[in-house]
Amino acid sequence: MFKTLRSQGFKSEHLLQWSISIDFIEQYAMYLIINNTKFDEISFYNCSSSWFGSHCQYTFGSNILIESFGNFIVSSFNNRKQYHEKKMNIDVVMELNVYH
Repeated sequence: MFKTLRSQGFKSEHLLQWSISIDFIEQYAMYLIINNTKFDEISFYNCSSSWFGSHCQYTFGSNILIESFGNFIVSSFNNRKQYHEKKMNIDVVMELNVYH
């Protein structure tokens, strides 16, 4: 598989957009540097969206389309921020009701 990727001009940076193991990407980067033919036939799983891991065994458990891991992280933080803002508003309203 490494041989095929190299022959098609894939750089290790391209693989960051795929749902594959970071370990695999690091191995491929080293393969490109060292060019050791004993790694020509290493294979991997290219997981579908929202699944990842060496054998696609992990998921984030959401039905949201995840374009990249970076986008998922940004979206998660934004959702958490919105949740805390809503919670803070509810706490203030409840506090006002107690003193009213």
